[in-house]
Amino acid sequence: MRWISVAMLAAVLMCAIPAVAGTITEGETRSVVGDISAIDRAAPSLVVEAPIESGMLTVGVTVSSATVVTRAGAKIGLSDLRTGERVTLTYTRKGNQLIGLEVKAR
Repeated sequence: MRWISVAMLAAVLMCAIPAVAGTITEGETRSVVGDISAIDRAAPSLVVEAPIESGMLTVGVTVSSATVVTRAGAKIGLSDLRTGERVTLTYTRKGNQLIGLEVKAR
C-alpha cells in the first residue's frame, strides 16, 4: 500500500513542479493556503491543493531540514502533518525544483 502512495506522490510532483515552476522565477517566494493532498515523509515532500480564481492550484514541494513546520506557533515535524489538513505553504524555486520554506498548519 505504501508504494502506491509514494508512486502517486511522485507522479503529482512530476506534473505539478514543471507547471508551477514556469510561473515562478528563480528565488521568488510565494504563499498559498490550501489542503495537504499528499505527504511523502521518505522523500520528504508534500503536495498542497489551493483554490485560486481559475480553479485549483497544485503545488508540490520538497521539504528539507531548513523548512519551518509549525502548528499554532509551535514547531512540529513533517510527521505531525496529515493529508486533508489546511496549511499556509510558503515556497521558492531553485532550478527546476520547488522548495518548501515554511508550512503553517492551522
